[in-house]
Amino acid sequence: MVQAVDETGGYFALPYGPSSTAPEDNVREFEKYFEELEKAGLADMKRPDLLLFRAGDRDEVTEAVNQIGGEHRLPFTPEKHSAMRLLITRAILAVECENSLWRATKMPDYGAELKPMERLGGKLGLKKKRSLAYDNHQGGRPAKTLGLAEKEPSADSHMACFL
Repeated sequence: MVQAVDETGGYFALPYGPSSTAPEDNVREFEKYFEELEKAGLADMKRPDLLLFRAGDRDEVTEAVNQIGGEHRLPFTPEKHSAMRLLITRAILAVECENSLWRATKMPDYGAELKPMERLGGKLGLKKKRSLAYDNHQGGRPAKTLGLAEKEPSADSHMACFL
């Protein structure tokens, strides 16, 4: 997801939630990571996996992340910290991602044209029970039009993102 957003050229994504920055290859490191979260008093706090920003804000966001000590320190930094407040105010979208083993191209209505939906007050959408990522800051257009859904997902891991 981070790579796809970055490839748009207009946006970039930053791993933000504790699960998105946790070590994956070492069980002990994984345990230590969540022990540190607990010591910081942030173990029970839920944060979205990613924050999305406009490309034009990259320098300011990078500076804020550096003030915190790098991306790996984000989960251990309270949101009252001034650099964290800056990140939150600059973010245009928060994304929660879940791993899943389905192929996007085989989902019902994949690539279907969006139609005005009564339940959405005439805004474009899909029939209920269908999913497609949207960027709310682009007038509700599907992510596919922003270049976020143009690539075939890999066979071993897929992301379902809830915006």
